[in-house]
Amino acid sequence: MTFQRVQRELSPEEIARLRALRAGGKRLKWLAHEFGISHQTVSRYLRDSGAALVEAMQASPVREIEVEPRREPMPVRAVSGDGR
Repeated sequence: MTFQRVQRELSPEEIARLRALRAGGKRLKWLAHEFGISHQTVSRYLRDSGAALVEAMQASPVREIEVEPRREPMPVRAVSGDGR
């Protein structure tokens, strides 16, 4: 017999608290224990919020980061006029 653990969904208030605690430096393992969910689920909630991107940008030694894509002409193949 295989047992499957059912993860509970966090309320919007709990999600906000989870994100605030993580931003304050709490570890994933502690957050998982505190909220009664797996660390994978904690990671999912943080990833869905864009928190991972914010953390990476804050940890970067480069303070000025361009988030706009570079606008360059798209490459075009040469097309012969004889239908090949």
